[in-house]
Amino acid sequence: MAAKGRSGGTVAMRQRYVARFLAGRHPSAVTSDDIEQWLSAHPGWTPATRRSAVVSLRVFFAWWAARAGVGNPASRLESPRQSEPCPKPCPDEVYQAALDRAQGERWWLLRVAGATGLRRAELAGLHSDAVEGRFIRVRGKGQKVHRVPVPDDVRTWLLGRQGWAWPSPYGGHVTPDAVGRRLARALGAPWTAHTLRHRYATRTYAECGNLTVVQRLLGHSSLETTQRYLATEDEDLIDAVAWTGSTRLRLAG
Repeated sequence: MAAKGRSGGTVAMRQRYVARFLAGRHPSAVTSDDIEQWLSAHPGWTPATRRSAVVSLRVFFAWWAARAGVGNPASRLESPRQSEPCPKPCPDEVYQAALDRAQGERWWLLRVAGATGLRRAELAGLHSDAVEGRFIRVRGKGQKVHRVPVPDDVRTWLLGRQGWAWPSPYGGHVTPDAVGRRLARALGAPWTAHTLRHRYATRTYAECGNLTVVQRLLGHSSLETTQRYLATEDEDLIDAVAWTGSTRLRLAG
């Protein structure tokens, strides 16, 4: 997967699911029944989690079958249905309260995450060299590069870092998991780094009304993915159908 350019976060996620399944098992001894029984033993999984587990096992066993010259027990494993979109943008008041409590690098992590909508891995790997005028250059999933505009204060702060935005004491930059933990602690349950990304998408779309623009800003490959990030408030639904109450119509009781 790394050779194909998949992100470190994706590789790590696939490894976690495969490692959990293979605990006490050898890949060559695994049957289709083993996989189905293991998946059935987790009824509380969300559709997204189940889909990640299924895809992880399919990818691994396709590789193992080709490498070991054996049958693929996951070849007929069907992917679960895609769940209905359920965007969960972090509320403005929650985000503001987190900014009010935070200081130093924690404050800037919140600020940059809220102002750019970057993924955890993209935030972790942010470098001062990424600044290009009023934009930052972001290498996202699949090593795809896109550009995101940034406010002046964020651009100035990043340039002042002269290296990794959030360096690790062990060298290089912090891990995506570390970024996720820091943002989750700063925001408070149940809000996470990804809910800030949903907030960015929802607020940006409300301002511009252009789904393609939001898609480019988020670095998504498809508009369908972008649509899953957008929340719709009840007030928006009411405003959208306000024309149905027009008094110009003659209504018979």
